[in-house]
Amino acid sequence: MTRQVFLYPPGFSPKVIDKAIGWTIKRRVFIIRNTKVDPEFAETKDQLIPIATRSISTLIKTQGIGDLYQIYTTARRDGVDYNLAYIPLDFIVPARSAFDKDYMNALFQRGYELGRAGYQWQKEPPGLDTKLD
Repeated sequence: MTRQVFLYPPGFSPKVIDKAIGWTIKRRVFIIRNTKVDPEFAETKDQLIPIATRSISTLIKTQGIGDLYQIYTTARRDGVDYNLAYIPLDFIVPARSAFDKDYMNALFQRGYELGRAGYQWQKEPPGLDTKLD
């Protein structure tokens, strides 16, 4: 695995296939990232192992965000409607383990509430604000 999330290889062009088949369709992609993408403050002990652990965790998180940017760029190139959802920063229930039932239930409930309220899909990857152009 080289990606945490992917759409299709960037070298592939659905427009070429559409033209060959004679299709005219509207493509949409819906990406649900089961993690937070916003920076999160955390104190780290001034020791090698805690610093290395936090560094690797941050690297993995930012690599996943980079994947979202690659999908966004590919989607824009190919005229695909980009839609992104992720865990909001204000969801603060701690996970005590990888499969913490209380955490998963709370996260499900939060997602359910957001969906019922008419969740507004993000149209850009985190940190990109094309509205400033």
